[in-house]
Amino acid sequence: MSPLPLLLVAAFAPSDYFVVRVADEATGRGVPLIELKLPNEVKYYTDSAGIAAIEEPELEGRPVFVEVSGHGYEFPQETVMGRGAVLRYKAGGRADLKVKRTMIAERLYRLTGDGVYRDSGLAGLPVPIPPANGQVLGQDTAVATPYAGKLFWIWGDTTGPAYWNFSVTAATSELSDDPSVGVRYRYFTDGEGRAKKMLPLKEKGLVWIEGLFTVRDAAGRERLLATYTRQDGLKPPLECGVAIYEDAREIFVPWVKTPCQKESHRSSHPIRFEGYWYLYPWLRVHDDWAAVRDAGRWERREVQMSPNGKRASSIAWNETESGSCC
Repeated sequence: MSPLPLLLVAAFAPSDYFVVRVADEATGRGVPLIELKLPNEVKYYTDSAGIAAIEEPELEGRPVFVEVSGHGYEFPQETVMGRGAVLRYKAGGRADLKVKRTMIAERLYRLTGDGVYRDSGLAGLPVPIPPANGQVLGQDTAVATPYAGKLFWIWGDTTGPAYWNFSVTAATSELSDDPSVGVRYRYFTDGEGRAKKMLPLKEKGLVWIEGLFTVRDAAGRERLLATYTRQDGLKPPLECGVAIYEDAREIFVPWVKTPCQKESHRSSHPIRFEGYWYLYPWLRVHDDWAAVRDAGRWERREVQMSPNGKRASSIAWNETESGSCC
């Protein structure tokens, strides 16, 4: 069977694009993910700098109505054709539009995936961060923690151009990164340059790291640990435990296995408080190397209900028995 043919894509210069910048009227900052829809239903979306590089040669020199919309933002001018403005299309030209924020949170930029500042690059404008490695198009469920002088990131599921990673993806970033413009990820990759499986298990299932935390080992060295599950979709977990990061191999391996909750998947971000790591709202362990390794020393929250059964009368943390933590 012959391989699929490769299609050659023509290269365009910045002067070939009509550039539209959409900014927050209150801050002047570019707004990402604003939809610009032309009358023929062709849609463009602003990148993380609020830039859309439009390439429609047949519209050259013509006035064009552009409908402007985006979750949490509103274009102030309403017409019979919708909220938007008439712009005169000109290759190499530029237009500036302003939108009003209607939600509480300000949308800053897209964290992961390809083309975070794609349109800015096409338009020949400055790009604040370079494209990331790893061939990553989309991800979900980010968790991060400081480790070894950097931020260590993990995600659940990852999609690439022609691959899928359901065994955890990870990256690091510098603490000095400017959080106002984006995060410069360095993904851990395999031999083909794709985001590699960071917690590969022999058994089938989706592998998710739920939380990251650090503990000093017996030699005083900081070690990175992770609570994890192996699942058949959103069904109750098939395997649960704590994995440890092996720095030399740049990979996680199962370290302590624990019984699973008999319910569907529930993520939690560990926090450290008064000498304990709270791995879940109902589960904690001393910030101590030997304690973490011994599931029998983990403590589970027991809630005593009042006689009417409607509210807790007391809460106690009890060590688990027989090496069972969950």
